[in-house]
Amino acid sequence: MWTQTGEYFLDGFRADQIGNFIDQQHFNLMPDKIKTHWFDAVEEVIMQNDSLYLVICKPGIEFRRFKNVFGSFISELVEEEWAVEFKVYNAEFSDEFLVRVF
Repeated sequence: MWTQTGEYFLDGFRADQIGNFIDQQHFNLMPDKIKTHWFDAVEEVIMQNDSLYLVICKPGIEFRRFKNVFGSFISELVEEEWAVEFKVYNAEFSDEFLVRVF
């Protein structure tokens, strides 16, 4: 939902264009890219903001092994250069790790 705060009038068409532009930015596509790439290991990806994602794994995966695989490959999915962190949790939220990509 967009709310105009200044004196400049922003018509609905232009507001839609701006919204579509923001929706197409790489950081908005990252959750689906992670879930698609690791479909057998990742249950959910939640974007906290454009530089922090929460990754929740599926039950029954080898979490320590996934940590190595995820940490080694996630930078390949981050196509644009920006500082981003991934907090990865096992299904029970009893173990976690953090990966930073710069």
